[in-house]
Amino acid sequence: SEIETNRITKQISQEETFARDVTDAKRLRAVILEQSEHVGAQLREQNFGAKTIAIKIRYKDFSTFTRQTTLPQPTDLDQPIFETAWKLFDSNWTRKPIRLIGVATRGLGPVVLQLNLFKPRDDRSEKLTRAVDAIRQKFGETKLKRASTLRSKKK
Repeated sequence: SEIETNRITKQISQEETFARDVTDAKRLRAVILEQSEHVGAQLREQNFGAKTIAIKIRYKDFSTFTRQTTLPQPTDLDQPIFETAWKLFDSNWTRKPIRLIGVATRGLGPVVLQLNLFKPRDDRSEKLTRAVDAIRQKFGETKLKRASTLRSKKK
């Protein structure tokens, strides 16, 4: 029979396995930020919003766990993904050395915004995110980065 290549996307995620175990919170935060930006860009590219944000942590002894939370409404923006992922990570990290870390988005569907009668919608962050996407698409992923994600090159 014919092979079907159409698959339903159930989650979009990004993981990194470190060459050496990491205990530096600043570096882990930068990695989670990069992963959140990557996942957000994929969501926007595929016209998805995510209702659930998850993190995955694997320690030096290879014990692995995930934690997730559900958002009030779906998002495809980097900042809410990052803030949620960091909050999950920070409240669950035992300060043991980390071998792998990842950010995942689940519960994918269209981005539907619930308007608030008493608070006008501020779409500046959405416009900024779309502008950053356009720059990265035109000039490459590495041409525009947040300063906090830059890693020093130690000799």
